[in-house]
This record gives sequence, C-alpha cells and structure tokens, in this order.
Amino acid sequence: MLESNKTTEKVTLDDIEKLTKTYKEFEAYDFYIKAIKRDGVPYRLVEDILPQVEKEVNKFLDQIVDFKILLNTDGKNVNGYIVYSEETYWPLIRFRYGEVHIFISDKSGFN
Repeated sequence: MLESNKTTEKVTLDDIEKLTKTYKEFEAYDFYIKAIKRDGVPYRLVEDILPQVEKEVNKFLDQIVDFKILLNTDGKNVNGYIVYSEETYWPLIRFRYGEVHIFISDKSGFN
C-alpha cells in the first residue's frame, strides 16, 4: 500500500509538472497572439512612423502640387486625405490590417 501511494504521488507530481509547462507555453503563445493581432505591434509601428511619412511626402508634394496629404489613425485604420485647405479635403486611402481601400473623388475639378 505504501508503495502504491508513492507511485500515485510520483505520477501526480509528474502530471503537475507537465501541466505547469503546458500552462507556461500557453501564456507565451497568448502573448504572441496579442502582439501580432491587428492592433498589436505591427499597428503600433505604423502608427509611430506615420507622422514622419506624412512629413516627407508633404515635402515632396510641396515642390509639385498645391495640396498636402494628411495621414492619421483611428485605432483600427490608417486614413489618408488630400488636403487643399482646412475646409477642403477628400478621403484618399484607408488601410486596415491586410486590406487597402482607395477612394477617388470626382470632385477634383479636373474634367
């Protein structure tokens, strides 16, 4: 009987060790999934670099056209606008993780 209890204890301790290892692996996987999801690390990287991209693009546009672009984020998307003045702007582009939508306005004045 004592030998049987020791065997049961060893099996139980082995099971606890396996469960602990599996739980740690699950936690690591869960952390990874949260980091790469739509509003995770990739989105944060784009969000952080967006002001610099906008600045550089506008430097180039200033030399050839009379409008600027405005790029901003809303928590899920990257939105782009063509801006002629504070009152006059049109949606240009909207990025969603894995998708790109381009809007072309027929109100440009070019016929």
